[in-house]
Amino acid sequence: MGPHIDALWSPAAQQDLIDIWGYFAKLASPEIADALVMELNATANLIVENPHAWRERTELMRGIHAVPVHPYTIFYRIADHSPEIVPVLHERRDTASILSGGTK
Repeated sequence: MGPHIDALWSPAAQQDLIDIWGYFAKLASPEIADALVMELNATANLIVENPHAWRERTELMRGIHAVPVHPYTIFYRIADHSPEIVPVLHERRDTASILSGGTK
């Protein structure tokens, strides 16, 4: 087994997790919010284990990969053999606009 590489959550992605938790805690319950954030973190661990498992989404941005975690998508890039999670976006967002520098 190779060395353990931590997924690097960008500050924006960290804020996305906080916002997602807050939204689902109000909408449903803290338990449901916890479960969703745990699923997002579990997926991040899968990204760390095999960052090349998901295809590059060149139609959105060169070097960006995407992993769906319904109803969100984790976007990440690979730098120096280490994945960096950039935004975590709701599947209904205009991801092309956001990734190109637009607003959330």
